[in-house]
Amino acid sequence: MVHHVIDFLYTVTMLAVFFASTYAWGRLATCLLYKQAPRSWPFTSAVGLALWIFVGGLLNASHLAYGAALDGVLVLGLILLAGQAIRSLRTPEGRRVPAAWARGLQAPTAEWLPTVLITAVGAFRIATLVPAGVFNYHDDFQSYLVPPVRMLQTGAMTSGAFDLLAPSVHGAQAFFHGFFLRRFPITAINAFDLIFCFLLTGFLIDSVGRRLRIRWPCRFIAVLLVIFIHPLYVNISALYSCSAMLVAAVYASLVMVESDAAASTGFRIRAAIPVCILVGSLITLKVTLLTFAVLYLSLLAPILWWRSSSARSGAWLAVWLVLTTAAFLAPWIGLLIEDYVSLATTATARIEARGTAGGGVLLSTERRPGHAFLVPRVLVRSFRRLFVLRHLDGVFVRRSPWPFRPGSPGARGPLAPCGRRGVLRRDRQLPATPAVPAFG
Repeated sequence: MVHHVIDFLYTVTMLAVFFASTYAWGRLATCLLYKQAPRSWPFTSAVGLALWIFVGGLLNASHLAYGAALDGVLVLGLILLAGQAIRSLRTPEGRRVPAAWARGLQAPTAEWLPTVLITAVGAFRIATLVPAGVFNYHDDFQSYLVPPVRMLQTGAMTSGAFDLLAPSVHGAQAFFHGFFLRRFPITAINAFDLIFCFLLTGFLIDSVGRRLRIRWPCRFIAVLLVIFIHPLYVNISALYSCSAMLVAAVYASLVMVESDAAASTGFRIRAAIPVCILVGSLITLKVTLLTFAVLYLSLLAPILWWRSSSARSGAWLAVWLVLTTAAFLAPWIGLLIEDYVSLATTATARIEARGTAGGGVLLSTERRPGHAFLVPRVLVRSFRRLFVLRHLDGVFVRRSPWPFRPGSPGARGPLAPCGRRGVLRRDRQLPATPAVPAFG
């Protein structure tokens, strides 16, 4: 019993230190970018996390992401926090903050219910999810736990052209896992996503509601949805960290959109930076969110253009969004571009080899100008043939119309009926397999 209490207190202490450091980094950024920094400590912490992602990309790209460097990032945040606290207490407004907090604690209202709820659920998660008793033996042990361990030992989470891991596991989530593996055993890896980011997501939703002046019952229901919607957690990849960055990006967008249309272009450009780094963080956490990030910025740009004082300033602001996001992603692109190009090259070679081996459908056998640019061509081919290519028992099969049913007049090639011509290609010398059941 005492051992569990000590583990609980140690986890809470380390999470508090982690939050304090990210808050200090975010406070520094918001004070520099906004005339009046938003008074939302969850949003400030999310901006600090985004800054850490950028720093993590630089450290990994330069092969300096050792444990000592991560400790330096954490300690630097604590030093910044101490300096900010001393500076704040020397001003009249800073002296009134502790008194305001004391009055709020003495006279709690229903406005505190969403905060109390997410805090209570977070404490329950700390007690039940740390240490973890079960891992996904395939995804976690063979993929997601390898990059942070390698980063702490070699200074980078990638190993060059001979890396056998998928490029998608080399991201900001692995960088954050390095902080926890540095000070926690491996069984506490859930402390970042399932606890810290879960709490941050709930607090951010409450902050967005306060920003929009929504009454506490609706904010309470929104927090309940975060708690009760099943997250489909199957491995330690990014889950609540993506949710936190998304809600923080919405908050930053509200701050920028609500700014006066007559505000200076410089102020609006600075206010767009948090939006860009938070949206870019989504891509670094999970590359499959690239489509969402592009769609989000595409919808935000017309709104900013419409609220701008002139069409020219609105157009410049839209271009600034794209350029800033690209600059934020530059360290991670430089770190992972070799992996993605290698993956695209290998995929193209395998597809062409299977297509020319005999009878299979080749995505594109002809050589065209620009054949060396494999990444966009592979993406276009994959989407174009999404419902054309099939894998059955590891065997490349011919094209069949969609929708179809085996045995129907429209079904052609080896996928026709299960007994007429079989599902395996004739040029493959494979053992007999049981009949494949008909598709529903």
